[in-house]
Amino acid sequence: MRPSERERSQDKEFWRARLKQFKDNTIQAMGCGFDWDLIDDIHKKIVYPHYQKGMKVLDAGCGMGRTADWFDKDDYTGFDFMEEFIALAFKKHPDRKFLALDIKEGLPFQDKEFDLCIAVSFKHIFITGAGEEAWERALTELRRVSKKVFLLPYGNNNPEDIKNHTEI
Repeated sequence: MRPSERERSQDKEFWRARLKQFKDNTIQAMGCGFDWDLIDDIHKKIVYPHYQKGMKVLDAGCGMGRTADWFDKDDYTGFDFMEEFIALAFKKHPDRKFLALDIKEGLPFQDKEFDLCIAVSFKHIFITGAGEEAWERALTELRRVSKKVFLLPYGNNNPEDIKNHTEI
């Protein structure tokens, strides 16, 4: 049986084919028909009370760096396992720090190096491609490098679902 698109979320060749198909438009490649303005407004209300300029922020599974401008340029670090997403993030946000990293291999950061970690849709996308056991290891790694972790769902444009975040 052929894996579904959701199950292929940790397959680099799947994402490369999608990027090629949609000419490097990561929003279309991800198949998102989401109202990101609505989602961002709700997520910012969740995260901003915990953020002050000078705090170090890690964006797990940052993709093209969509949330990079939420934070001061010196405070932000984004990572994704797709080198192509990171290249697109740098093009869009050349003053931000982005790293091509696969959390399944561990993260090269010190314990509690970051004050905040945000992870928009990261849990859902990660679990569908890697499974629950790998997710538990990834979550342990996010907790290791961050003082506070926010798992933020995209919520399919439903404001109540979008608010249903997990703070760790």
